[in-house]
Amino acid sequence: MIYSFIGYIVEVINVSIISKKLVLNRGFLIGPYCPIYGWGALAITILLKRYMEDPLVLFVMSTLICSIIEYLTSYFMEKKYHARWWDYSNKKFNINGRICLETLIPFGILGVAIMYGTNPILFKLYNQIPQLIINILIVWALTGIWHGASWNFVIWGLYFGIILLIEKLFLKKYLEKLPGFIQRIYVLFIVMISFIIFNANNMKEAWSNIIGLFGVNGEKLINKFTIYYLKNYFVVIIIAIIASTPIIKNLIKKLKQNKKINKIINILEPILIVFILIIITSYAVDNSYNPFLYFRF
Repeated sequence: MIYSFIGYIVEVINVSIISKKLVLNRGFLIGPYCPIYGWGALAITILLKRYMEDPLVLFVMSTLICSIIEYLTSYFMEKKYHARWWDYSNKKFNINGRICLETLIPFGILGVAIMYGTNPILFKLYNQIPQLIINILIVWALTGIWHGASWNFVIWGLYFGIILLIEKLFLKKYLEKLPGFIQRIYVLFIVMISFIIFNANNMKEAWSNIIGLFGVNGEKLINKFTIYYLKNYFVVIIIAIIASTPIIKNLIKKLKQNKKINKIINILEPILIVFILIIITSYAVDNSYNPFLYFRF
């Protein structure tokens, strides 16, 4: 992932200099990473460790590995997407326009730099970070990437990973002492912010929506939309507030002390749950605007 990001930066700088303008759209993914660089660095790291004592052999082998990866990537992407992301046909010493000597020499140099320069630094940093932090960040970063190749999904995943780390390392003992309703408000707020990030088309839109919650972007805290939604969802909000408290649970628990009422509740409870599920599903399917995020995929 780190080398995919570095590769993206290299591509942006190189193409921007050639085009004499800033070009941010590099690669076939939406986001700041070029996977071919990541796979190349991974292959060099795994396969060429035995050649660390001979820089010349390391250079040649890095060039060979990168040429194979670049050629195969170009071939299979053209077969799948019927398009070429690069074409070296106008350059000397090229093979089918997929690879050329001009680009392979820098790849060889980068391979040597990876093995002697960046890898030792990254491994040293990795070993100094507690395993818990690494595991959580990797899992949640991959969770974000799995949802889509866009910045907001990556940040959405890392957002949860960072929140979990802050709670585990610092806030847990304080959160556990808070009253139950404060804990619930805290969770709902964290989840609400995550939905804003997830649902946005980009981080600029997400940030605008987040600061809009607090009236920072010029929006009033209470406006015509606030009144509209309160009027239309007032009953739902009241039901949700009551359902989030132990009132109903305690009431049913008290009623169940009577054996006859207990039998009736045991019969009606699963029926009521199925009925509510049918109503909610019907409402979600029938509604033209679906708030359920995963219905977009």
